[in-house]
Amino acid sequence: MRREDRWRPTKFVVDGSVLRASPDTNDVSVSSRLFVDLLGGELSGAVTRVVSGRLLGLGCGRVPLYDLYRPLVTSVTCADWPRSSHEIQHIDLACDLSRDLPFRDRSFDTVLLTDVLEHIPVPAALLREIYRVVVPGGALVLISVPFLYWLHEEPYDYYRYTEYGLARLGRDAGFSIEEIRSFGSGIDAVADLFAKTVLPLHWQVGPILADGSRRAAARLGRTTLGRASPRPAPACRWDTWPCSAVREPGGAVRLAWRQRTGRGASGGPLRPLSGSFCEFVLIARVCHAAGLKPTASRSASRPVTTR
Repeated sequence: MRREDRWRPTKFVVDGSVLRASPDTNDVSVSSRLFVDLLGGELSGAVTRVVSGRLLGLGCGRVPLYDLYRPLVTSVTCADWPRSSHEIQHIDLACDLSRDLPFRDRSFDTVLLTDVLEHIPVPAALLREIYRVVVPGGALVLISVPFLYWLHEEPYDYYRYTEYGLARLGRDAGFSIEEIRSFGSGIDAVADLFAKTVLPLHWQVGPILADGSRRAAARLGRTTLGRASPRPAPACRWDTWPCSAVREPGGAVRLAWRQRTGRGASGGPLRPLSGSFCEFVLIARVCHAAGLKPTASRSASRPVTTR
């Protein structure tokens, strides 16, 4: 990571051991604070649990999670688009993430891809590249993606994923899913959309209404109405793939993927899942040196994008 001495908290600030949305509106708009708070709460546990060794941050921008994981890793390598809309003073390598990654095989112990996959025109190709650059035998991949969220960084905002789509992408890249978690109730989603709608209406009233919706969502969440609001489903297992998935209420979607080797598959009845309203976070693990290869080769003729 370049210019480490110039790094400062941006999107998140560490409150004890938990990430919270920055109070600085230059870093996090008041209309996004609810969403970022929810994401930070989930990523806090996920990052401290899975990050270790040599870390690769893809699409890292201003490296918002650095304060949380820097005592846990031995090295940090940052890569982002050369024309990223975010600051790139900390990146070690400017590269197009829609093309082959310029790293050697089995170079990293952890890969972070937070709120980036929706900007990749061929996501399956990037996941196969991540599979290639991580070390077999315990390496972890942490991915987060939005679900109900407005268009951003246009025109390079291509996809919104369900847990089923993410599971399929992971399987086809050579991973099997261990765990899926999601965050965001119906009230959270409505409050977030309301805040983003009213913020630009008036320079004084808009921020007040946007912040009020965040506070109202937090209060409603503690009421009978809030508890009855649709929210992520409880723990369940997936039988249709050689893997297991666990979902718990109140978390960003977290997928834990293992390299497929015929081990790690869990039984249990397949149960329907209620949808997440805000975000999914994936955690993928490569467990063994010998595993199934990705199901398709990477195409050299994929579209090239910058943002």
